[in-house]
Amino acid sequence: MRKHLKEKHGIDLRFLWLEIGLPLNEKAIKNVQIAPKRDEFELHLIYKAEINPIDFNRSKVMTIDPVSSNFFAIVVEGVETPYIIDGKGLKSLLRKYLKRIKKLQSLKDNLKNKDLAFHKVERKIKKLWVKVHRLLRNFAHTVSNLVLELALRHNVKEIRVGDSFQNKNKRSKLNSISDQMWHLLPHGKSFEYLKYKAEELGIFVDTISEDYSSRVDSLLNKAVAEESYTPELRVKRDLFKSVLGFINADVNACRSLLKKLSIFDRISGLAKPIRLRIFHRFKSSSAIPLYGMSRSRGAFTKLWG
Repeated sequence: MRKHLKEKHGIDLRFLWLEIGLPLNEKAIKNVQIAPKRDEFELHLIYKAEINPIDFNRSKVMTIDPVSSNFFAIVVEGVETPYIIDGKGLKSLLRKYLKRIKKLQSLKDNLKNKDLAFHKVERKIKKLWVKVHRLLRNFAHTVSNLVLELALRHNVKEIRVGDSFQNKNKRSKLNSISDQMWHLLPHGKSFEYLKYKAEELGIFVDTISEDYSSRVDSLLNKAVAEESYTPELRVKRDLFKSVLGFINADVNACRSLLKKLSIFDRISGLAKPIRLRIFHRFKSSSAIPLYGMSRSRGAFTKLWG
């Protein structure tokens, strides 16, 4: 590797220092692997981690509804304020990359049909896909860290995530662009990262069925089932008309997930949602930018005040 770095990039170092962001010492690290993946290398660290015992002071349940523009809607049992992790910034960046890839793919096909060399265009397409995968992986890690931070702050012992993301390979009624975007959004990776990170802190994470949850009034003390299904009350994509007025439709779905766990009240998630934007793009937006927050790399003082 030293020889390769010197000949290929002119880097002549005896040691290569890498910032891993983990509070590890040499005794904890069991194995180090440098693995080739696509057109890059990944550093894999296998280390021993202690599983913290369950804190019996934790007593609350958190429910999460995976959506598209609202990437995650979050409600915590007994907490008035719901949270929405915004996915519009990610979708905007994905749309930009996909347009460039589509344009280059069209150019590649034209060159291929004319029997001209297209390897340079193909290399550009591969590099763009590498950027997309890096973007999705980073977003999934940031989201999982943010959810875990919220769980710790609100003494959550159990996290339940709606299982809609597990059906992404099935046919969808959405148009092709929306369908492609929905399949790319890293809900599954976020769940995977959240599960193993929460396990180290003694927090249980699992999925829960979303059947009938999005269009049943969570403010009525009725079961979340077919007989309570009222799709006409979802007047807009993000708005649900409940018995007490209009509430966010995704928050309503999270409250319905709580009801499936036999938790019913008229407190959880009924305040104005706090929208958390990982990609802070709009100066006039009231969303909270997330840069530098302990686990989630976001604005700690702005969020918790």
